[in-house]
Amino acid sequence: MVLGALGACLAPEPVELRLDDARDALARRADPATLEEVLALVELPPTALAIPPAAERQHPGQPGFWMVRALAWSPAVRAARGEWRALRAEATSAGAPAPIAIQVVDHELGGDDELVEAIGVLDLIGLLGLGPSRAERRLAHADAALALGRLELAVWDGWLAVERARLRHVAAGAREQILGELAEAARGDLERVAILERTGRLSLAESASARAAVATIERRRSAWEESTLAARATLALAAGVSGDEPELALAQGLAREHVAAVTLPAELTGDAPLEPLDRYDRHPRLRAAWLRFALAEAAIRRAAASAWPGLALGPHVGYLDEAQIGAVLRLAVPFPSSWRGRLAAAVERRDAAIDAFEDQLAALTIAEREARARHRTIARRASGATPTALAAAHAEWRAARTAFRAGRGGLLQWMVALEQLAARSTWSIDEAEALALATMAIIEARGPAASPFAPPAVSQ
Repeated sequence: MVLGALGACLAPEPVELRLDDARDALARRADPATLEEVLALVELPPTALAIPPAAERQHPGQPGFWMVRALAWSPAVRAARGEWRALRAEATSAGAPAPIAIQVVDHELGGDDELVEAIGVLDLIGLLGLGPSRAERRLAHADAALALGRLELAVWDGWLAVERARLRHVAAGAREQILGELAEAARGDLERVAILERTGRLSLAESASARAAVATIERRRSAWEESTLAARATLALAAGVSGDEPELALAQGLAREHVAAVTLPAELTGDAPLEPLDRYDRHPRLRAAWLRFALAEAAIRRAAASAWPGLALGPHVGYLDEAQIGAVLRLAVPFPSSWRGRLAAAVERRDAAIDAFEDQLAALTIAEREARARHRTIARRASGATPTALAAAHAEWRAARTAFRAGRGGLLQWMVALEQLAARSTWSIDEAEALALATMAIIEARGPAASPFAPPAVSQ
């Protein structure tokens, strides 16, 4: 009873999970003060992204605006942060000695034999922090370190996800805007089409074709409106917000130049090969892979420590006519078959972790090479063929409209020019989005040092 009461006192207060409380917590995320409170409690490793200053995260067009929301509210980041804190707490109990064992023996309860023995033993190996105890502590700390590495990777992936979602959201809204402007301009010319139809200068089929051409553009605009709404939901999920925040609507209305808000350092845009990463902790993916190796290495030491004998020591007290005090030594020798298999498996997992580290390094190298080549290709197209073809389409459309309105050009030329411009009108946004996503791919492969939120220098 006493032990049960003690355990109840040590237990934390129970907590109820209510739907209304969860809704209130989600609503509070829209409050800037709540965001600042959460950011003040964020614990990041020194190699993670740096939190941008307040002045660089005030407007939805700033990359830092969405970065801090992903840092505070991204589901993956929150889950990784909770797991790391749990494992960090668990590590404080790792390697503790085995429970104190106390045994009381009454040789004949209520009988004539008055001998009562009390035996207590302590885990001597655990008290001294040797063998299995030390190996368990190292394994627990390696596990907590890996959880911290997973948190760093979640922060990195969270920012990449929210920035890509922001780019796609703004790009979809820009396409919707461009096609809406073109459809509105073309609808103005339909008034002349209606006049020509009433005067018999255009057939019903010709006027219907003109209206269908405008409706086709409107359909494309509507499809991009749908894409904008989907991109808005993706952005809200990546940023961990409810989706009703006014900044989401503001992000949709951003100017077209906000499609690309993140730029690359100059050395990443050229053709010259870059110096390889000189340390694994310069990239969260490499760091996480190395920490998995460290955990696997600690698991080997833990499996090897299973071969240690167990050693317990304590007093032996017997009560008959008078107390007789002695000692108890308990020795437990494990069978080799109980630990050899686990040790061999741990070695195999360590070797697999080394292979995974090498594979991750190769994947980053290939991804960087491909992303830089893709960035150069898109940049050449965006500054060459695309604007040339787009300018010609605009010129043809202006000429066809002018001629049609003045009665010097036919409806066919007007429709052809409209369809050509509609097909090309969003090319500039396409190139801007593709270039921005290629930029993000280079940053993803290169690591946080290439991002706008480069972490502070890590001491050697």
